[in-house]
Amino acid sequence: MLLLKHPSFWSGQELATAVTHAFDVPFSTENPEQFVTSRNDRAVLYIKPHLVSVFAASRPYLSHDPREFAKSLPEIDLQQAWANHKGWAAIDYLRGGANVGAEYGVLSKIAVELINDNCSGIFIPREGLLFPNNEVLPQRLQGISSG
Repeated sequence: MLLLKHPSFWSGQELATAVTHAFDVPFSTENPEQFVTSRNDRAVLYIKPHLVSVFAASRPYLSHDPREFAKSLPEIDLQQAWANHKGWAAIDYLRGGANVGAEYGVLSKIAVELINDNCSGIFIPREGLLFPNNEVLPQRLQGISSG
């Protein structure tokens, strides 16, 4: 999950470009092996055999004041990442569960391509992990995707 400083969502073209970079696959309207369909704050990405949803919310995660919750976090960079978000975008593997590690790898590859200055951090709810958006975040996510 990307924690966003300002609620926003990517265009279908931005998502297609992110997937093209993440998986080195060209997107074309004639190719049923991969597609991106996007509407408002939701999208579905298909990169055979992976089916991924992306959706965004225009409120802080957990709907609590993020500044209050941030005080409970142990490190200042984690506190800032959480306190500075006003929205979030989830990237979920659909019909998953067979190989969670490989699925996290797919999601991490996509996340690396979507990170920008509007992202204050990455939160992985299932694992309880929070990473601030800094110079090492892409490397951390690439470590998830490779291993």
